[in-house]
Amino acid sequence: MRGSLAIGLAVVLGWAALGWVGSAFGEMLPVGTITVPAPLGMWKFTALATDGGGGVYAFDGDTIYRLLGGAFGAVVSNIQDTVWPGEEVSVDPSGFAVNASGTTAYFATGFTGRLVEVNIDAGSGDFGSARELSDAAMAGNYGLAVDPVHGEVFVTDSWSADLYHVTTSGTGSLDNQQTFAGGLYGSGIAFRSNGDLTVPVATGSGWPSDTYPVDLYRFSRTFVDDIAAGVPPSVSAVKYAEGLLVSGTGFVAADEWGAVYLEGVDAIYRVNGLGVLSTLCGDPSENAFGLVGVGFMGLAYDSSLDRLLFAYRATDATDSEEWRLYEYAVPEPATLGLVAGGLALALVRRRGKG
Repeated sequence: MRGSLAIGLAVVLGWAALGWVGSAFGEMLPVGTITVPAPLGMWKFTALATDGGGGVYAFDGDTIYRLLGGAFGAVVSNIQDTVWPGEEVSVDPSGFAVNASGTTAYFATGFTGRLVEVNIDAGSGDFGSARELSDAAMAGNYGLAVDPVHGEVFVTDSWSADLYHVTTSGTGSLDNQQTFAGGLYGSGIAFRSNGDLTVPVATGSGWPSDTYPVDLYRFSRTFVDDIAAGVPPSVSAVKYAEGLLVSGTGFVAADEWGAVYLEGVDAIYRVNGLGVLSTLCGDPSENAFGLVGVGFMGLAYDSSLDRLLFAYRATDATDSEEWRLYEYAVPEPATLGLVAGGLALALVRRRGKG
């Protein structure tokens, strides 16, 4: 476990004690802006990603950006011309991921079902190169994640919720690891920093604003270890949450404490490691963000600072209005504390992180 735990005693009374413990959840705070070159396309900036060292990235369909000093700066541009010279390909980035070392990025093109690998390592002689993994194409891909331990790539088929492992050598290939009953929930599969993989599967319909049931499946680290070793997986997914009622379909993130975040049209939901659903922000009874389609904006977890990140824009216009990056402080189980008799006893972690 990173950092150390120290026991702190806070003596407060009544509602003050409850308020102190509640403050561990933090609040939504703006942490950066994304300036998009005009003209702004409809599907621009719909994806966020993080690496294992605190790097935060955004993708607008043709350029990969990195957060630095409160704003995003371009890392690699003109990706579509590099990958498909002379060809016009629709890129609605349903999936975007960066490996733990921050050297390689992947994006899925959504309805056109194509997968691209981009070298974002500034110290590499091949920096800025991009290529399509053409033999890893499918009808439509809406989930994409990179294993933080081995760098293995996984995608899901948006129509059938099949989970595929991608072999990235050469022109790539797909290996179907499991087929789920139902459809995929939005644009999401997510790894925890320990290597566990979560796959949300929608068992009903009702996009974008009606609630419908979602089941959550978890693959243990052993599953990916086996694939990385080139042997058939010795474990399969375990369903740990069933019939969770959420709205819309959007991106998915997972924190290191076992919670999963589902980004719906009108709310961001949190599901703890036991499968209990709560609403982190927004209002499931109405479009609290004032924008149908908020679920198609980026969502990512930054393990270096224990924060959930999401991109949001105030209106649904297609002009050059800036997107803003917001964060929520993510509570680890220890910070929830114990409240009894007006006393709050909490385990407070010293981060020991930069």
